[in-house]
Amino acid sequence: MNKSVFYSTFTIITIVFSLNFIGACSTTESENIKTSGIWVHYKIVENTDGDIYAYAVLRVGGSTGTMVDLVGDDSVECNEVKLTEYVELITGYRWNRAEV
Repeated sequence: MNKSVFYSTFTIITIVFSLNFIGACSTTESENIKTSGIWVHYKIVENTDGDIYAYAVLRVGGSTGTMVDLVGDDSVECNEVKLTEYVELITGYRWNRAEV
């Protein structure tokens, strides 16, 4: 296989993979969803210093579904502490976190 064919094939595979990956990270605003339609993954973690953090990931359509963007007054709380929403800039992955 010559270099130009290899690079062309590699470029096409990379583009297809990137488009599939971007499509898998779709997002919808929380105002578009009934609360009963949201899949939630909660996690409480204590680090070695004794700090305790709460994490939450919100999706529609199950564990691999569309990410939920909290808008307006919508929020996630743990022990009356509002979790801050974070977004990974490259993938669009969203999670909520706070020290509780």
